[in-house]
Amino acid sequence: MKPQSTDEIAIPSRRAALIMGAALPAGLLLARAATAHADASFGSSETKAMQFLEALESLQTEFFACAAASAAFDGMEERERDVFAAIATQDRQHSEWFRQARRKYGVAEHSGAYSPNLSRSRPVTVYTFQMGSFETRAKLIPLAISIKDTAVGVYHSFVGSVGNGEVAQAFAALAGVEGRHSAALHEIGGTQSLPNAFEAVISPKTAYNRLQSTGFRPEAL
Repeated sequence: MKPQSTDEIAIPSRRAALIMGAALPAGLLLARAATAHADASFGSSETKAMQFLEALESLQTEFFACAAASAAFDGMEERERDVFAAIATQDRQHSEWFRQARRKYGVAEHSGAYSPNLSRSRPVTVYTFQMGSFETRAKLIPLAISIKDTAVGVYHSFVGSVGNGEVAQAFAALAGVEGRHSAALHEIGGTQSLPNAFEAVISPKTAYNRLQSTGFRPEAL
């Protein structure tokens, strides 16, 4: 299921902004990307992180755009719709941050040439979700929580692995927004979002294993 355009996602209300908490404005993140520049501390770990997390944001953007245009969304309470609409908008802004940051740091979108069957063409990424995922609230919210919890964990993994302080700071800010997304989804789903004192750190490989059924295929592993 695909919405006709991600531009059609409803702008979240002020109430949604309060539900999500004081998320770092996307404009500030984009401004950081605009002033970024390559330096001696930007190496292979930062390149891998940029490529992997951009692929992860692409998956999330697709999922929450579909969710915000689904039958399940239409059947939710206003407060629940506000949460999904806010997440859909902010994930789209995160994807834009990565596009701008890659350009400023000189990072390629993909890790290398694609050459199956001696062809250099790269197939278009197509995401697939479990049948019926967008039909009911009972199916949509648990899947949304699973995707967000995985995203939060792998963001924290990359925050601790990159050596460039500017990049680590930006990733930490994005991780904070992802964490608020997760907490809001857990709250509307009636589940405990933080059973432990700290959010779990999830390796890129574990994240891939959890999400590969959706068509998530990051090259930077």
